Amino acid sequence: LNHHENNVLGTTNLKVLQSVVNQASLVLRNATLYDRTIQLAANLSLINHSVQDVMFNLDQEEALSTAAKTAMTVTNADQVAIFLLDTKDSPSVRLVQSLGATSAFKAKLENMQSEWFSSDLDNYRIIHNISNITDQRVLEWAESGNFFAFAEIPMRSGNTIVGYLVVFHEQAHHYHSLEIDLLEMLSSQITVALDNADLLQALELYASEQAELVHLSNISAASLELEKVITDVSQQM
Repeated sequence: LNHHENNVLGTTNLKVLQSVVNQASLVLRNATLYDRTIQLAANLSLINHSVQDVMFNLDQEEALSTAAKTAMTVTNADQVAIFLLDTKDSPSVRLVQSLGATSAFKAKLENMQSEWFSSDLDNYRIIHNISNITDQRVLEWAESGNFFAFAEIPMRSGNTIVGYLVVFHEQAHHYHSLEIDLLEMLSSQITVALDNADLLQALELYASEQAELVHLSNISAASLELEKVITDVSQQM
């Protein structure tokens, strides 16, 4: 730009300027790709390290805490919330882990209704900028939580949704496909951890019942006195 000369280019060949622009564009593109690759490698490394703490951790609360911290790190989120879905009687959700939320917003999260979340297995609700949203419920939620962007990732066990992983950003944020892939990997780890905990609990109950049956069998065969056998079995029951 030049405010004093009409012919600011003079005799400069436009092809020369275009060549400079092309080189600058290539440099910027390479730098962006390199930076994105480094970030992806670091995030994948972090998720891989969290596998042991999440997937194979029988302490459900600790596993969920680790997953929430990992989600916050890989997306640079300001807040993270993990919900579990209960469909036994009527569909309901409960907050099982949160990070970064104020006490007021956490109270609101604890009273979330299942109708808020999508039941579509393949539907990731992603809002890059709350300013473009007209849904009053979303706007009220955003005002309460002081965030401008959020991503909601369903946690799936087979073809069933068991919960939701949600990350929040205080500024408008573009969730690119790599971030969504990382969050999906993390949500899968959480689901496996929950399934493992449920399986262990079922196995422990089964083992306890089998031990009781063996003990009852030993009692019934230990004596020929009917009264003593009945008394011992009744006490055991």
